[in-house]
Amino acid sequence: MKLDRNDEFESNPAYRRILAELPPDERLRLLGHDFDLQRQLHKKSEYRRVVQALPVEKKLVLLEELRKRAELQRGKRRVPPIPKAPRFGGRSTASGVSYEEEIAAFLAVKMLSGSHASVWEGINGGDITAITMQASEPVDDIVVTLYADDDARAYISAKERSGTIPLTTNSPAFSGTIRAFVRQFLAVSSEGPVKSRFIWAVPSAAGRAATRHLSEVLDTHRMQTTENLSGFVKSLQPAQGKAFKACLAIARDVWQDETGTSPTEEELKRLLGRMYVEVYDFGYGQRFERQAETEIRTHIAADPTQAATIWQNIKLHFREVNRRGLRVTPLSLRASLSADGLVLKSPPDYSNDVARLHDLTTRHLKRLQEHTSLPFGSEPGDKVHIYRGEDLSALSTAAKAGHLLITGEPGSGKSGLIHGLAETLQQDGVPVVLLLAEEVFNSHRDAPANPLKLSHGLDDVLGHWPNGERGILITDALDAIRDTHTQKRLHSLLRDVLEGTSGWNVVASIREFDLKYGRQVRELFPGTGVPGYESIEFAGVAHFHVPRLKEALLDELIGRRTEIHSFIESARRNPKSAGIHRVPFYLRLAAELLRAGVSPERLGDWSSPAILLRRFWDARVKDAPNSAACELALQAICRRMVETRSMAVSMKEMTLSEGAYAAIRDLRSGGILQAPPSLYGMSVGEEELRFTHHLLHDYSIARTSIPSIPQRFCAFVKNEPLLPVFYRQSFLFALEELWDAEDSRAGFWKVALELEGVPDLHSITRILAPVLAARRVESLTDLAPLLKEISSNRGSNAAAVKALEHLASGIQDVDAGTIKAAASTWSIFAQELARMLPLNPSVESPLVHIVARLNPLWQ
Repeated sequence: MKLDRNDEFESNPAYRRILAELPPDERLRLLGHDFDLQRQLHKKSEYRRVVQALPVEKKLVLLEELRKRAELQRGKRRVPPIPKAPRFGGRSTASGVSYEEEIAAFLAVKMLSGSHASVWEGINGGDITAITMQASEPVDDIVVTLYADDDARAYISAKERSGTIPLTTNSPAFSGTIRAFVRQFLAVSSEGPVKSRFIWAVPSAAGRAATRHLSEVLDTHRMQTTENLSGFVKSLQPAQGKAFKACLAIARDVWQDETGTSPTEEELKRLLGRMYVEVYDFGYGQRFERQAETEIRTHIAADPTQAATIWQNIKLHFREVNRRGLRVTPLSLRASLSADGLVLKSPPDYSNDVARLHDLTTRHLKRLQEHTSLPFGSEPGDKVHIYRGEDLSALSTAAKAGHLLITGEPGSGKSGLIHGLAETLQQDGVPVVLLLAEEVFNSHRDAPANPLKLSHGLDDVLGHWPNGERGILITDALDAIRDTHTQKRLHSLLRDVLEGTSGWNVVASIREFDLKYGRQVRELFPGTGVPGYESIEFAGVAHFHVPRLKEALLDELIGRRTEIHSFIESARRNPKSAGIHRVPFYLRLAAELLRAGVSPERLGDWSSPAILLRRFWDARVKDAPNSAACELALQAICRRMVETRSMAVSMKEMTLSEGAYAAIRDLRSGGILQAPPSLYGMSVGEEELRFTHHLLHDYSIARTSIPSIPQRFCAFVKNEPLLPVFYRQSFLFALEELWDAEDSRAGFWKVALELEGVPDLHSITRILAPVLAARRVESLTDLAPLLKEISSNRGSNAAAVKALEHLASGIQDVDAGTIKAAASTWSIFAQELARMLPLNPSVESPLVHIVARLNPLWQ
C-alpha cells in the first residue's frame, strides 16, 4: 500500500508510532532522501536547550500544556466543562483555547514577518495590521484586521477536536461554526461582506470531510461564479455534495431565524464565497511549528538561535491576550518581546527605510561636526572643542522627557549642541534620527513630494524601529527653510510624528526670532521651558533657550589657545561688543582670522559683531587675489539661492565662467563655502554649493544682493516685499551697513522712515530698522534724525511716530549691558521726547516704554 504523505498523516499519532517502528532503511525509503535523523535529533536537542533556558514559571506552564495535550491524544483525559467564570465568548473547551492561542501566535509571526510571509491566498503578513482575541463578535475566537481597514477582516473560528468532525446538520461543531459565520456575515457593514472572509480553522484530526471535502468544494464554488447553486451541487462528487448541502441547509435556517426571510441565491453565493477552511496542526515537530520558527529565524530574530525562545514567548503572550480579550498590533507585540529581553531585527518591510534613516543620521552628524570646534589651524590638534557639559546634560534630560524646541539667537551654538545631544543619546542607547532641514527638505519648487525617500510614512517607520525601541527625532534649523510651501510640508511631517503612534520624542531647533513670529511652530510644541533655560517670551512653549557661553569656559579656552586672549578680553571691556566673545559663531570667525594670519592685537580691535563680520569678509573675499571673481561667483550663488528659497544649490543650475570655478575653490578653502565631503580619498558631491554657516549665508546675501545705497535699498524692498520676511537676518546685516556708512545716520533713518510709510509692507519689514537702532545707539547723534522728524510730523499715524513706537518696542529686547553703555544717551532722548508731549501727545506711549526699560538700571 502506498502511503500518502499529507498533513493529515503527518499529524496522526498512529502514523507517527508506525513510522517510529520502521527499520531505518524502510523509513528512509518512505520519507525520501531529504530525511536526516541527525538533523531531527539536533532539533530535539535544540528544543530541550530552549526549554531549559525558560524561567521556572514558563516551564511549568509549558509542561502542563504538553501533559494535557498528551492525555487528550491518548484518550486518557476528558475535555473539562466550559468554565462558569466571566468570559468574552467562544471558549468551548480548554483545549480549544490553547488551539486558538497557537493559531493567533502563528498569524502573529506572519504579521511580524511582513510581506515576505504568505498567510492565505492573496494575503501576506504585511497585510495584517492587528489580531484580536475574544472579540465582541459572533465569530469571536480570532479577528484579524487587514490593510488597516476595519471593514476588511478575517473572522476565525478555531476549535480543536480530538476526533473526526462529521459534516451534518446535527454536528454541534460544524453547525455552530456555520451559524456563527452567517450571523457575522449579517452583522458586518455593507462593505464588510466584500472585504472580509470567514475561516474555519481545524486540525487535520478533524477528518477528511472537513479538511478536504468542504475546503475543496468552497474553493471550487469561488471559481464557479456564474453557475446557480442547484446546478453546482449536481456537479459535485457525493462526499463533496453531502458536505455542501449540509452547509447550505444550516445557512438557510440561520438566515431565516436571524432576518425572518429566506436568503436569495445571490446572498448565499456571496456568503459561501467568503468562507474558507484552513488546517492548522501544532505540537513538537509539526509543520506549522517548524514554519513559525523558520519565519522567526529568517525575518524576526536578530539572533537566529533565539527563534524557538521567541516562538514560545509569542505563544505565552497570546495566552494572556486570549484571557483578557486584547488587540495585538505589530508595534505592541514587538514591544512585548523586547521587554522580555529578546533582540529583534528591523521589520522586513521597514528594513530599507530604517537603513535609510540610519544613513541620513550618520551623514548629518558628520555635517554638524564642523560646528563643534574652533579651527585655529590646519592640524588636527588646532581644532578646539568647547565642551558645554552643563548645558548638554540639561538638554539631554529634557529631550528624553518629551517634545522640545531648541531656540536661541543666531550663532548661539544650537547646531553644535544638537551634535553633542545626538552623540550623547546614542551613547545612552537611545535611538536617534537626525535630519538637517535645509538638506532633506530642499526648497526647490520641483523638490520631490517624498524628500526622505521612504516607502512608508516617517512615524510608521519610527514605530517599527528594530526591537520596538522608542527614540528621539531631531531636526536642526527649521528656520533654514525659507519657502512657505516647503515649511508647510516640514511642519506636517513633524506633526505626523508628534501626534502619531510611534511614541518618539521630537526635538527641533529654530532661531528665537522665527519662533517668536512662528505661531504654527509654537502650537506644535505646547508646554513649558526647561528650568534654568527658559525664556519668558515663549511661555506656553516646550523649549530650551540656548544661553551664551559661560565666562569660565572662555577662561579655559584662553588657557588652551593664548592667541584668542586679546579678542576675548577686548570684548569683555567693550560695551559695544554685545557679548560677541560668548557667541560660538563669532568665536569661530575670530579663530579663522587668527588662522589666516591676523595678529591677536589687531583682532582685539574688532570686537563688535558688525566689524568682525566685515573684517572676515574683507579677508576672505575683498582682499583675496581674485576678489572680483569671488564676488561675482557669490552674487550668482546668492541670487540662485534667493530664487529657489534654498540653502543649497547646484553648480549645474547656473552658468559659471572658468574664473568662477576657480573662485569657488578659493571660497571653499577660505571657509565661506563648504568643502565637498571626501570618500575613499576623493571628493564627492562637488556640484553642491552651500555656506559653512547660516549666518554666513545671510551675510553673503546682504553683501551681494541687497543695495547699500538708501534710495536703491528702499526701491529693492518695495519690489521684493517678501524677501525681508524670508531673509530677515540678511536685511538686518544690510541695515548694519547703512548704519555704519556715515556718522550722522541720516541715510539709515531716511530708509527707516520711508519703509514705515509703506502700509502694504509686512510689519516685520517695517520694524527691522528701529529694532537694529535700539541696540546700536551710542550717542544722541544716532537718534537726531528721528527726533527732527518727530518734532515736525505730528499725529499717531506719522511715519516718525511709528518708527518711535518700534524703537521703544525694540529696546525691550536689548540686554542690560548694552543699554547701560548708552544710558546717558537714552536719558537725554527721553527728555527730548518729554518736551514734545504738549504739542505731540502721540509720543507718550513709546516714552513710557522707554522710561520703564531704563528705570531698573538705576535701582
